[in-house]
This record gives sequence, C-alpha cells and structure tokens, in this order.
Amino acid sequence: MSSIKNVMNRIFGRFSSNKNLSQNEQEIPQSEISEDELDNSHSDFVAESCKLEDAPKKALEINLESAYSYVSRGIVYKKQGELELALDDYNKAIEINPEYANAYLYRGYLYHNQGELELALADYNKAIEINPEYADAYNNRGLLYNNQGELELALADYNKAIEINPKLAEQLAERLEQLEHLKQYNEELPEGAQD
Repeated sequence: MSSIKNVMNRIFGRFSSNKNLSQNEQEIPQSEISEDELDNSHSDFVAESCKLEDAPKKALEINLESAYSYVSRGIVYKKQGELELALDDYNKAIEINPEYANAYLYRGYLYHNQGELELALADYNKAIEINPEYADAYNNRGLLYNNQGELELALADYNKAIEINPKLAEQLAERLEQLEHLKQYNEELPEGAQD
C-alpha cells in the first residue's frame, strides 16, 4: 500500500481534463488510484493533519462553494461513521455541481453499503452517464449487480472497467474468475435445481 503522502501527491498532482468541472472538482485519474485507496488515504491525510473531530472542518477549508470540498468532507464523515452527515455533503456537492460524477459515485457507494440498492444503482448510472469512461463507477455497479445475482451484468461492467483502466485487471481478475465459475456451475445444474 502506498504511503498517504504518495497517494495525496498523485491525487492533487494530476487531474483529468474534464472541461465541465473547475480545477478543484476534476475527477481523480482512475488509472492510478483505487476508490479504497482514495477513501483511506484522503481521510487519513485530513485526520492526520488535525484532531479527528476537526477533520470535517479542515476538509472544507479549501473552498466552501466547491463540490470537490463537500465530497472530501463526506469521505471524512463516512470514515468517522457519520453516515447522515456524509450523505448531506454528497447531496450538497450534487446541488453545487450536478455534473460532478465523483459525488454520485461516493453517494452511490454510501447507499450501496446501507443496502439502498436502487438508489445506489441510480447514482452509479448517473456517474457513468456523466463520464462514460469512469472505471470505478463501472466497477461499483458491477459489485452491486454481483450482489444481486445479476452475473451477466456484473461481468459486463467489470470488463468495461478493465477496458477503461487496465490496471484494474489485477484487482478484478479474481472477481471475474469467481463469477465465471459460478456461471458455469449454474449452467451445469439440472433443470429446476437453480431455484
């Protein structure tokens, strides 16, 4: 695992060229940083720089009118277990910039973890609609489909995520292999035994 400092340098050092977003709201390049790595390193970075109870305040010091800042603070709140506050911040980010795919991704991830699968799916779909090249959105939607037993849809999303970001292949290879085995197993079962 990369050090917090290295991850934060990668996050803040290179942004994508999405012209619809301000510099502070551009998406983090997915080819370098996984969602878990971002989630852990960003909140650890903020928490490390101040007392944990002050971390949400620090996350917004960048710009109170920036969707990016609200998503950042939402990540910190989620890490602290303050899920309602995290949701409020993701909603505020979307209110500020309805075309900010990261806000939908993180809100969808929060919904997904809370078992609100329809809401999570809608947010993952919106993130993909905004940015059809958003590998993490395909990955998360694939996880959701996998959890629902929609193996074909899960495989399609995992494959799309890898197509967009080949570095995800290693992470997803195990999932894809497991899904393929499950699919083959289901095909081999006698009629009626799949129910």
